[in-house]
Amino acid sequence: MLRSKHIRNIILLASATYLASCDQIGTPAPKTINGEWKCSETHYETGKSTYYISIDYTDSTKKGIQIYNFNNLSGSCSATVSGSNITIPKQTVDKHVIVGSGTISSDYKTLNFDYNDDPFGDGGGKVTTICTRNQ
Repeated sequence: MLRSKHIRNIILLASATYLASCDQIGTPAPKTINGEWKCSETHYETGKSTYYISIDYTDSTKKGIQIYNFNNLSGSCSATVSGSNITIPKQTVDKHVIVGSGTISSDYKTLNFDYNDDPFGDGGGKVTTICTRNQ
């Protein structure tokens, strides 16, 4: 009887240890830029500003993205992702011609964009934006 009590206690302790160790493993954070981001921007013409963007993947390979409210404009722009690089091809968003690039941090918590914004057709100027996850 005493022996079966010890065996039961050992089994209970082993089970509890196993279950506790499973909780600590958890699920790794997804490697995605999909979602909402808070952006701090330095614009050649308007100076510093803060605004939010939203990013959606446009295909199952996660290479095409749509960025909503990019450059704090009400429209959206398309871009492509290759590894940690983002390419924004030349396009017009709300009468602003934009073109540039960005990078994704290795922990997927920060995006950095450097691009040209030309709202008047005179060549425009440089814009630098740092975006962090909106949590």
